[in-house]
Amino acid sequence: MVSVFLLASCNSNLEVDIQYQLTANIDLSSIVSGMRDGNNRDYFSIEREVAVHLMYLVYDENGDLVFETERKLDSFFAKSSFSTTLKTGTYTTVAWACTYESDDPTWTAEDKNTLNSFVIKIHEDISAGYCPVLGVNKMSVTIDKTQEINIDVQTVGSFFCLTFEHSAFTNADVIVWYGYYDSDSYTVNTEKPNIISSQNYLWASLYMIDLSYTGVYQGYFTLPMEHSIRWGAVSGDNILRANTLLFRAEAGKHQVITINIDTGAQTVTPTSRSGNLLGENSNMERQIVEVGKMKTEHAEQSRKNRLGKLSKLLDR
Repeated sequence: MVSVFLLASCNSNLEVDIQYQLTANIDLSSIVSGMRDGNNRDYFSIEREVAVHLMYLVYDENGDLVFETERKLDSFFAKSSFSTTLKTGTYTTVAWACTYESDDPTWTAEDKNTLNSFVIKIHEDISAGYCPVLGVNKMSVTIDKTQEINIDVQTVGSFFCLTFEHSAFTNADVIVWYGYYDSDSYTVNTEKPNIISSQNYLWASLYMIDLSYTGVYQGYFTLPMEHSIRWGAVSGDNILRANTLLFRAEAGKHQVITINIDTGAQTVTPTSRSGNLLGENSNMERQIVEVGKMKTEHAEQSRKNRLGKLSKLLDR
């Protein structure tokens, strides 16, 4: 679609203002491609509906916002299209998407009126344990005709599945783990994350062992960083085994991390090579953890108290 506007000045000169339609077709599926769980299955799938927040913005050559829209989708596999008319010139489009936690997106747009100030910031009550997946695409487009562009949004962070294995005869009754590093914002124009750290844990999980499973896993998402995760296998108030896991999270490089709480063995495996996580004839699975939300006030106080006690034992 082409729009033509004629502007008449007092001396009867005419200025022609031509606008063309830009249609953006947005695909989010690449954001979650390769994210595998502790049972070697897709962590996000077409069958598993996880609400997704999508925002699309257009900036002019000065970096000023000229168009924005947003949409709530049923999953990362839903396709979206947006159209707007623009004057001739060079523009920057930004499409970004994230998961929801309850009714709120896990990430929010701040200072988005100019591209240079645009920051995507994590919701204040969200930590890595919520798996707050984030994908961003920024591209330049020249408007001199009506056109369509296809936007393939990629993840800007790393998914890692933290898996704890144990035998059917383990003496441990609790597994506890916590992280010292997290990410809290992403600057769109520079494509840089902001990393935060603490001498105390920033996120944590505590799991009561269920011997009907061979282990337990939890999915995490962070922006690129060096990670330090402390873990321990506990019986009562006794630490049976403990260690610190160090690894690097890189954008788009997803990993399955396996820790045997009985032997202390630790392995970090790219998800592309994680097919040997479970034997083909195994009829036992690992249980997914849905705790890991100790950062929020609604967590059970008794669990928070025990987590604090155990973390002090582990940090001795």
